[in-house]
Amino acid sequence: MCGVRPDRGRPLAPPDRLARLTARFWALCYLGFCAPYAITLLTGWFAPATVLLAAVVPAAATLALITHRGTRRGIRRPV
Repeated sequence: MCGVRPDRGRPLAPPDRLARLTARFWALCYLGFCAPYAITLLTGWFAPATVLLAAVVPAAATLALITHRGTRRGIRRPV
């Protein structure tokens, strides 16, 4: 069941691209571990609220991109 969406029973990626998708996922996960450290370093120069607000901008952009791609492809949330 690895890589299979339970709501559709289809794989997230074809077998020849599954390793690449998995590698990207884990690279982003490990990169995310650096975010608290980077925020801590930046609060030395900027106010904490400014740093956190700056972190919200790429998060909101990512959410908008994912939502747009999902609706464009006709992917609907499971009921």
